[in-house]
Amino acid sequence: MNNQREGQTRSKRVLTSDTLPAEWAFLSPLAWQLGFVAIGAVSTGTVPQRSAAHYEAYIASGYHADMAYLARHREQRCDLHHPGILRGATALIVAALPYANGATSAGFWKYVSSSARGIDYHTTVRERLTVIAHSIKDRFPKAKCRVFVDTAPVMERTWALLSGIGHIGKSGMLIVPEIGPRVVIGEIICAGTPTIPVQQVAQPYEVCGNCTDCMDACPTRAILSPGTVDSARCLSYWTIESRAPHIPTHIAEHMTGMFGCDQCATVCPWDNPTTASALDPPPDPAAGKVASIEDIATMDDHILEQHILGTALYRTGMPTIRRNAKAMYKNLKGFLTE
Repeated sequence: MNNQREGQTRSKRVLTSDTLPAEWAFLSPLAWQLGFVAIGAVSTGTVPQRSAAHYEAYIASGYHADMAYLARHREQRCDLHHPGILRGATALIVAALPYANGATSAGFWKYVSSSARGIDYHTTVRERLTVIAHSIKDRFPKAKCRVFVDTAPVMERTWALLSGIGHIGKSGMLIVPEIGPRVVIGEIICAGTPTIPVQQVAQPYEVCGNCTDCMDACPTRAILSPGTVDSARCLSYWTIESRAPHIPTHIAEHMTGMFGCDQCATVCPWDNPTTASALDPPPDPAAGKVASIEDIATMDDHILEQHILGTALYRTGMPTIRRNAKAMYKNLKGFLTE
């Protein structure tokens, strides 16, 4: 695995302020202060036909497993002018926040995906984007803004690509120059603001060249082809999204974490392991001691809640977290005795 592909050069910028038109450049210093590593803007409209076709094929193949919400609101997903998004939309702002290694790795947190090692990123990104939305309204008094963080039927990574803040890798993740794929993104859709000039951007997977490191490293071979992840094979799907009482054996036997999976991100040659996390730390447990993975598997709801309240784990639900911890601890005991 080479950190630099032949014929490729990495951008020297950290905050991609040069993707913003002059009328929007005032957002760059504020975004930086709030912990974002990239911010861009794109004119509203429909997604490219290639992206729409990929989405339709993905749903038709059933690769979304039982996440039925992904198959709903198809027109809205492909068109930001749809009245269900924001009537009269003129611009979309996209920003990326680095989660890197997360805000902690103490105790059971080292078995949690880095993006969830802290206060729920949905909360963190929404709060920070709301600050930016207020700044937009101050600059453009007639503006109306709506903040999204996985909360609307919007093709977030496609719009991030079109905004110029990064590339889409074969894992399907957004890759931000100098940072890599370990970022979370959010959007502000605006009406009553200046429109954004169309800019030329890279095609999906172009940044990857011939690299297939993410596809090769996936323990369950869930990445079937560039940008296509079969959720029914994915560890993140089973440990975050699925509420089934049991994880299938052929999936559970590959679990080295109890919530999510970072494998495809950490092996990416564009990943920068020195990036600092912008996540807020998780709550301190009342007992003052961070629980172990064995504790999580056996403690009652009242105590477990103290450890995960306000985090993405709490949103997933305590029965699911306890299910995951038991499966993970079973594997961990096996590793320790080998």
